[in-house]
Amino acid sequence: IQYEILLSIYDDRGHLIPAGEFVRTAERYNRMQAVDRWVVGYVLDWMGSHKKELDSMGGISINLSGHSLNDADLLEFMYDRLSVRDVPMEKLWFEITEAAAIANVADVAEFMHEMKEIGCHFCLGNFGAGMSSYHFLKELPVDMIKIDGSFVKDLATDENDRAMVRSMAEMVHFMGKEVIASQVEDKASLDVLKSLGVDYAQGYVIERPRLISSF
Repeated sequence: IQYEILLSIYDDRGHLIPAGEFVRTAERYNRMQAVDRWVVGYVLDWMGSHKKELDSMGGISINLSGHSLNDADLLEFMYDRLSVRDVPMEKLWFEITEAAAIANVADVAEFMHEMKEIGCHFCLGNFGAGMSSYHFLKELPVDMIKIDGSFVKDLATDENDRAMVRSMAEMVHFMGKEVIASQVEDKASLDVLKSLGVDYAQGYVIERPRLISSF
């Protein structure tokens, strides 16, 4: 089983702010670079000090916003930290979100190639949600795409969604990459995804989010 790192914070009343809301706010105020730098540093420290827990995981995925990939200092920080090789690189994945915010695709692709050389993997998130998804699939050296949840939530009853998911899976497999579907919340949708050739699923039907301290 592979796990994705999701970030939440508590508000002034002690309630958890949903990850999506928190991320949208950070992007609006141009703070995603600082957030992503903190998450990368924290997760690498956690991996280094929890080798036993890490052995039981297939991998750990960290989200990286397209906004952050425009920050040369962040990319240098990541490469410097990871090149020390104090954690198993083959278990580390980076999911690129908000890819449309990337200013220079060629530079980001070069950075990804360098990271892949030391063992990291990449996933293109929110696939299908924007007109430029196929452009980034072509230009960025990703290992996997994550189908946007909007195509999955009604999969068991919507023939159009099934046709689109099948098309995405066939195309991505033709390119030698793998496919994961997000927001899979019932067994009926999971069964349909299996029949359509999707490789992996993420969502409440698999496991609900929990604190990293519970591992």
